Amino acid sequence: MSEQPTLSRAEASSFLGVSIRTIDRLGLPKVKIARRTVYLRSDLFTYLEANRIQPIATPTVEPSREVIKAAVTGIAAKIKNKNTGEDPEARYRRRMAMLQAA
Repeated sequence: MSEQPTLSRAEASSFLGVSIRTIDRLGLPKVKIARRTVYLRSDLFTYLEANRIQPIATPTVEPSREVIKAAVTGIAAKIKNKNTGEDPEARYRRRMAMLQAA
């Protein structure tokens, strides 16, 4: 048996996984048949496609040690560690040693 082309408010809310109140707020296109309000399955699929969020591409290449070094020393040069007073180059070497040990 094929799927029904129309869905009631309760069926539409179940289909989208939201409450009936949310269905009313979304302003989805609906069809009035006598006193009954129904939603077309194709309209719900259209709504889902229109509101699809594409994932953000993540870089697959890790930054080189030179890039990390430049970032760490650049930041450290601007904000020197007031507690230890160590220079940016020493902090970089210490952090790299900690990363390699882990």
